[in-house]
Amino acid sequence: MSSHYQETSSKPYIRSFAIALAIFGLLIFLARAKASLNMFELGDETEKLVAAQMIKAGMRLYHDIFAHHGPVAYIISHTYVSLVDPTDFSHIRWFMVGLALLASLSIYTSPIFKNTTSRLIATGAFLVLLSSIWAVQGIHMLLYHQIGGFLFIIPITQVVLPLLYGHKPTALGFTSAGFSCTLICFTAYAFGPSVILISISSIILIITSRHQVKVFKQITPAFWGALFATSIVAIWIALNADFEGYFIYHFYFNQAVYSKFIEFNLGAIRNLFIIDFSRPAIVHTFILFELIASLFFLAKTEKLQIFNKNNILSLFSVVLFFLSLFMLNPRGSTGFHDAGFDVTGLAVFSALGSYYINTTNREFSTKKFALIIFGIFCTILLFELASREAISSPHEVRKSDFKSYSNTRNTTVDYGLISELVNNDKDLLALIFRPSIYIDTRKSPASGHYYYLPWQAAYNNNTIRGYKIDICKDLESNQPTIIFFDNWKVW
Repeated sequence: MSSHYQETSSKPYIRSFAIALAIFGLLIFLARAKASLNMFELGDETEKLVAAQMIKAGMRLYHDIFAHHGPVAYIISHTYVSLVDPTDFSHIRWFMVGLALLASLSIYTSPIFKNTTSRLIATGAFLVLLSSIWAVQGIHMLLYHQIGGFLFIIPITQVVLPLLYGHKPTALGFTSAGFSCTLICFTAYAFGPSVILISISSIILIITSRHQVKVFKQITPAFWGALFATSIVAIWIALNADFEGYFIYHFYFNQAVYSKFIEFNLGAIRNLFIIDFSRPAIVHTFILFELIASLFFLAKTEKLQIFNKNNILSLFSVVLFFLSLFMLNPRGSTGFHDAGFDVTGLAVFSALGSYYINTTNREFSTKKFALIIFGIFCTILLFELASREAISSPHEVRKSDFKSYSNTRNTTVDYGLISELVNNDKDLLALIFRPSIYIDTRKSPASGHYYYLPWQAAYNNNTIRGYKIDICKDLESNQPTIIFFDNWKVW
């Protein structure tokens, strides 16, 4: 422990409160997570499930199957298809629950905390707040935004926050940070800037707090973690996908083709700093407030050695760290695209808030303890009220209408006629974008373009290196009995 920081043991009633908060947080989170397992179908998620079935049938991602997202979400869905169930996906979102609990474990085990009370308060607060927005922000869905956000919590809690307060990260912490940062990059290359920023921030903090010669020795475990993650993904791609196709469809396609359709502009990130209480943006605004509060916690805790000795560099590292959080959403949009920023913002607020409570209240009087409980209660209540005012992304449904909306959706979907008419494999094609039909009818698509959006057509008109999935040839070859055509005018 650093010489400038001594911690007193917690009183019994404080420990009791911390235990109660952690138990409540876990229970309310699991209850809400279970309730949302089959809530809100989104094609962006469903297409991962259809691709998994196609991979299991012997087709290769990025070669026979069109995909322009990173491989991690497909690895998860393919693992589910192979080990759990090839047709019933009603339990696949438990993976997101597990990922959230893994992030919670990373918060709990963070070297920033030196007693169990602080760990429990941070973890409990995170789970309670997360449960409020779990379905509203689409965090329960198997999408790269959410996966990357939860993975990003690991380097935050295991490396950056401990270094900020002069605590030495463990070898396991560095290893897990290297592992998760690598997986984040394979989840979506758009997360690369965030990983670079948080890595530079960490290295600066290491240099400013310890002798520079020891830097490489300290971060060596991170390289082993990164190598392990790379090996897992590389083996999967070698067996089930195509390396060159991965670079063409994920990097080239997104940068050269898709970016023009979404009108990507890095300047849009400024939207994330706008205070907006409208229903689509209110959750983001409240998380923005929590990050401002986190900066207050940093400023108000006792002065750290690294800030005293290397003020400019240390402050620069803090700027890079907070910028890395915002870069998790470079498109600057709210809703499920904001999920990575949302979950990391909650983690930073919960961890720094708990640390602040512990370090600024060495002797807990009854009055101080009452104020702390009141503050935590008000924070949770306000966040819950904000989530109740919000509308879910992307379905634009309020929490109070979740059940009725889900019941209505479940009763109106009927593909019985399609199931009767389609008998053979590759005898159905759903266009423009209805991947749910393949899951509901348990039929496989007639083409590797099992959906077909304008950016796919644009690429097919100007392909590179022979990578082209020709939907016309697939239709001619397989001659599907049914083409379900939803004439969606895309955006």
